[in-house]
Formats: sequence, C-alpha cells, structure tokens
Amino acid sequence: MSNYTKTTNFASKDNLSPGNPLKIVKGTEIDTEFNNIQTAVGTKTDNASANITGGTIVGITDLAVADGGTGASTATAALNNLLPSQTSNANKYLQTDGTNASWDAVSLSTADITGTLPVANGGTGVTSSTGTGNVVLSNSPTLVTPALGTPSALVGTNITGTASGLTAGNVTTNANLTGGVTSVGNATTVVTNANLTGAVTSVGNATSLGSFSSANLLAALTDETGTGSAVFATSPTLVTPALGTPSALVGTNITGTASGLTAGNVTTNANLTGAITSTGNATSLGSFSSANLLGALTDETGTGSAVFATSPTLVTPILGTPTSATLTNATGLPLTTGVTGTLPVVNGGTGQTSYTDGQLLIGNSTGNTLTKATLTAGTNVTITNAAGAITIAASGGGGTPGGSTTQVQYNNAGAFGGITGATTNGTALTLVAPILGTPASATLTNATGLPLSTGVTGNLPVTNLNSGTSASASTFWRGDGAWATPSGGGISYTAVKTANYTAANNEGVLTNTTGGAFTVTLPTSPSVGNIIIVIDSLSQWGTNNLTIDPTALIKIAGNTAGDTLVCDITGATVTLVYTGATYGWNVAAQVGGNGGTAVTLTGTQTLTNKTIAYGSNTLTDVVGVTATQTLTNKTLTSPTLTTPVASTTIGVGAATPSASGAGITFPATQSASTNANTLDDYEEGTFTPSLGGTATYNTQNGFYTKIGRLVHCQIEVDVALIGTGSVTTVSGFPFSAVVNCGGFTIYWNNVFAAYTTILPFMGSNDCHFETTNAAVTGVTDTNNIFKNGARIIFTVIYHTS
Repeated sequence: MSNYTKTTNFASKDNLSPGNPLKIVKGTEIDTEFNNIQTAVGTKTDNASANITGGTIVGITDLAVADGGTGASTATAALNNLLPSQTSNANKYLQTDGTNASWDAVSLSTADITGTLPVANGGTGVTSSTGTGNVVLSNSPTLVTPALGTPSALVGTNITGTASGLTAGNVTTNANLTGGVTSVGNATTVVTNANLTGAVTSVGNATSLGSFSSANLLAALTDETGTGSAVFATSPTLVTPALGTPSALVGTNITGTASGLTAGNVTTNANLTGAITSTGNATSLGSFSSANLLGALTDETGTGSAVFATSPTLVTPILGTPTSATLTNATGLPLTTGVTGTLPVVNGGTGQTSYTDGQLLIGNSTGNTLTKATLTAGTNVTITNAAGAITIAASGGGGTPGGSTTQVQYNNAGAFGGITGATTNGTALTLVAPILGTPASATLTNATGLPLSTGVTGNLPVTNLNSGTSASASTFWRGDGAWATPSGGGISYTAVKTANYTAANNEGVLTNTTGGAFTVTLPTSPSVGNIIIVIDSLSQWGTNNLTIDPTALIKIAGNTAGDTLVCDITGATVTLVYTGATYGWNVAAQVGGNGGTAVTLTGTQTLTNKTIAYGSNTLTDVVGVTATQTLTNKTLTSPTLTTPVASTTIGVGAATPSASGAGITFPATQSASTNANTLDDYEEGTFTPSLGGTATYNTQNGFYTKIGRLVHCQIEVDVALIGTGSVTTVSGFPFSAVVNCGGFTIYWNNVFAAYTTILPFMGSNDCHFETTNAAVTGVTDTNNIFKNGARIIFTVIYHTS
C-alpha cells in the first residue's frame, strides 16, 4: 500500500512536553486518519494477483509493452507498438523464423509453386516457352516486326514489302505482288525485275502479274487451246469464232445467214420456248406484258392493259354509245345529263315531269300510278296553294272566348262562354256540386261523403268486408277485425302478428316475420293442459326466425328453465301443451310446411332416418310423408343422400359457408380424419419464398393449394442481390413436409452454373436442388443455384402431416 499521506503531524506532538494540551491526539484526528486509511486500502490492489474488471487503473495512462500492455491508447498506435519497426519496410510482409517475427520481401522458389497459373488468373496457362521477349496470347495475335526464322508452315496472306531472298517452288497465293515478275522456266519474259524462279501461278485476286500481252501469256501457258488474244468474262464477244460442234449451245441473238444450219422440223406453229423476237412487226412474242403486246400490234385501239374474258373489269372506260348495256352495279351516273326519259312509278319514280302550285301526288289503284291533285276545302276551311306550299286555315265562326282559361268553354251562336262550376287544367275536368243523374258507369275511388243509408242500394257482398277472403258459412266477423270460427271452448286464432306478442291459452298465433324477427311469449302462469299453437302464416321463419319465450321460470320440453325455442323452418306450425313444472311446455307437434320435423331449441336439428331427394331438398321420413325443407344449421346423422345438389356453398367441420360462389367450405384449422379415404381439408393461398440472410429480390412469389395432406406449390424467385442469402436452399413454405418429395423446374436463367437439369427436392421445411452439370455428363448432385441476377420458376408437390 502506498501513496497514503497522514493528515495529522503526530511527530510534532511527540516533541511536545507532557501536559501540553497540544500533545493530546484528538478523536476527530484519529477518525480522519482511519477514514483515509480505509479509502487508501479500498483503492489499492495486490499486484501479485490483480483482478481488475472494467474501470481504469489510476496512475497508469498507457500500460507499457514490457508490462503486458500496448503502450498506446488507440488501436492503430497499439498495432504499431507491437509490430516490428515498419520504417523502410514498405511493401514487405511479416514473416517468422519460428522464434521471432520480422519484415521481409516475398521470396518464392520453384519448389514453392506447383501447377500452372491460368490466363484468367493473370498467368499464361503454359509450362514452357520459346525465345525471349513479351508473351504472345490469343489464336490470332498481331506481331510487330517478328523474325520468323524458318517456319515449318506459313500462309503468307497480305504480305507486303520486298522479298529479295524468297525462293519459291510454286507461289499459289493470292498475294498482292508489286513490281515486275520474272520467271526462269515456262515464261519467255514476263518482265525483268523480281528474282522468282519456277512457274508463277495466282489463285484469287492478283491485280497485276507484270505488264504483258496475250502473246506473252500464251508463251507462259502449257495447256492453252487456240491462238490469238485472251478472252475474259462469262459472256465474251467473239469475232468470227469457229465453234466446231459444241456439245450444247443456246443460239440467242444469232444473226446472219446460217447456210450450213440443219433444222429438224421448224414449223410456223411450233411450240417454241423462250421469247420470240422479230425485226418486223412484233417486238416480242415471248413472256411479255400488255405494253409489249401493244408495241407488237399495228391495228390496236386505245392504250393500257389488254382486256380478256366475257365480263372484264374496265377502269374509267369511255363507252361511247353502246347498242346495249345493263348498269346493275354502276355508280356515279349523273342523273341530269346521263339519263333520259321519265322514271315510272313501278321503278320507284313518279311518272310525272311537271307540277302546278299546290299539287300533291295521290296514289291511284287504277294502273298503280300516282295522280296529281290539289286539296279540296271543306266547310269553314280555306286552302291556299302557293309555289311549294299549302296553307290550310279555318273560316267562319268568330267571337272571343269568354270566361277564364280554366273554365270549360262552349259556343253559343258564334260567341264563346264559360260553364260556371266546371273548371279544367287542360287535362282533368273538375265539377263543383254536379248533379250526375243516372250515369251509365262511374268509379268512385276517391269519392267522400257518400251516405250509405240513402246513397247505396242492395247488399254489401262478403268479399268486400275486411279480410273477407277467409269468410265462410261457418265463420263470424270478430270485433278485432277478423273472420273466425266459433271456438266452442277450442282454439281461437289471432290476427297476423308482425311484432312481439304475448299469447293466451287456446290461442292460435298467426305470425309474419317478413319485416324482421320477433318473439312470441307464452303465459307466465300456465295450467296443465293449456294449449298454444304458433304458425308461420306467410312462410318467413326460414329467413327471419321467430322465437318462443317460455319466460324465465318455465321450461320447454324439459330443458333449462327460460331456454327459448327458435323457429327457423319456413312454413312450420308448432303446438305446445303445458304438462306441469317438471317438463314444462311439451312440443306436442312440430309440423313443417308439408310435414316432418320443423324446429329445434337451438337451431340445430338431428335429422335421423331422413332421405334428401334430388332437386328439392325434400325430406322423406320413415312413414313416407314428405316435407320440403330449408336445411339451415342442420346436422345429418348417417343420412342416405341421393344425388344432393347445393345451389350455393356448404360448410364442413363447423366451418361457416362462404358467402360467394358454390362449393364446400372447410374450417381455417384442419379437422384431421384418421380415415385415409376422407377429404378433410382444402386451402389455397400465397406465401413468400426466401433465401434468408440479406438477399434482395426482383420477384418473390409463392402460391399453394392444399388438398387433404397433399400440398402443391408454385414458386418464382428472381434474385437482385444474393448478399448473405443461401445459394442452395429456398425456405418459407406454408406447411412442413413429412418425407423428401420432388417436383420439376419450369424455367431458370443466370443460375450459378450451366446445368442441364435442375430438380427441386423438399426437405422437412425447405427445398434444395439436385442438378445435372452440362460439363460432366450423368453427374447429379446438390449444387449451388442462386447468385446475383439468378431467376428460377419451379413446382414442388409433397405430403404434410
């Protein structure tokens, strides 16, 4: 322990004489010293086994390297302190001799290097060389002033310059030789300045073989035919050639006299092929156009294309005055100048050529013609005919209407007046306090104030009473406005109820839930034997349920007191009889629209021994009574189904049926069956396939369909950047697989290597790929697939648990 300084100078107190008050050590001084000692001890460490966790070592700024530190407070400075001196050691590498580390330049010996460095890695790809200088690569290098020595083979294409030392046997190149070419051999002289020996041949495009004449070339050739000037081109002009007997000859444009020509049989109508030319009238009688034929004719009329056939198409012809013509489809005919005569009625015309003012064309059955006539004026009518107009006006009468514009007007000897008490709005007539007398008929729909005692005679028919259609000889009109059969102590039926209603004993409650569901409440203090009947009188319970409430303390069919009875079957009738407190209201009869069980306490019905017949949801019970039934929330216990038809959707496994389309709705969570022959699930949806890590994507789509345990997935992964994503495996599938299953790949592009096939295989939760490498025939293995820009579309099919 060090660095402790006493705060009290005890030595000065020791030098004082006994009895001096200053010699006494005070308690506060001792307390202060002990506190300082405690602080000093608490901040010191046993250097033999120091254990410092976090914090700093007071008094030590940078622990020296010799003491196990770095001698620095930054990472860069610490690294420089720990490494050998870097001064004058640029571009060197750290090496060790087994004991100490030092800087050294890289030194490689041939023993240190094996293999051949390929060109793609900056090497040459070769293990031996010839000559010195720069390395030459590629199949067609460009060499600058090379010294070729004596090559074993050389094609000297496009060689230029002077080859003074070149000795050739046969120069068969198409080289562009310049200067004179001399040959000591077959040619007598081809010019005198190139020291070539032997025969000179040129295959291709030598532009010059010196400057020589046909005679020079003739002397250089050994297999020529004939003498004279050289002939070139595929169609040369030969001057007085002697053709001998050619094996084939087409004598086109032969002129002169062929006195020695012998023809087999050339007649005037021979089937000659090729164009026939004549220096006379015809320019060509071979394959020619209308213009050629026009040039060959001397007596033609007009110009243009030749016209053939009996029904030719003529373009803007000038017909002159044809002796006959039928212009069935002719258009553009000018009626003012191109047509003469009068168009008769039978052809849609008028048959007339002139009119006077006011004349009209009137149909005349005689001769089926149109006759010109003018209108004849009747009484109090004047007609004025003008050019192109007819004016008809009323004449006679006179006077100005009296009364108002709302009164019915009448004429009295030429003067108008209005009827008092009768008004009109132009459409309806209103009579004020009229005396109708005895009209032949009248409908008094909105009539009021009709005195029944004096204004009506005869008896009012029963059918005109309120609800009169229910009246019969055995009914009476009740005070509540309904026809009813005298009960004689039996059931009496209510008027149709459309809202909440409390029933009474011996009452038949007619209900109509068209406007919405409501509740019928049973008596609160029933007696044994009380009967109540509730009827779906308008067949609406299947749409809007009716609830029967027994009140809180009374049971229905022995169930918990207060449990309600939900009536949800269209056209049903429910009869309830009170049997006492133990069982409550017994449902004595539950009859549907045409018989059969109709209602339940909870809306769920067990239909035992019922057969659903095709086409009408018809229930047939054990005694053969049929009932048309809407099966809403019903449970069928081992039913016999004969070709059932669902017009919308049905739900299985407590699933809520879909609100759209038609089909089977399965629950969101599979209710698995142990029976292999039971379809217990169907689902379809999307998922996001992933390579994990930091991979990013251009496209990342997954679609699946699950039928029972079978899962069918379609996946597209288009990688933008692979990052740290997997290069072999796709994950993120919606269901795990129980066994390895395969699939097939539809498309791949820019994948890791040039694979011949890529086959996906499912593991338990992800998919890898088996590949066939195009470069190694028949080798199949798991390989890398994904990289930047890789795209693959594939399908997998597997079983899940």
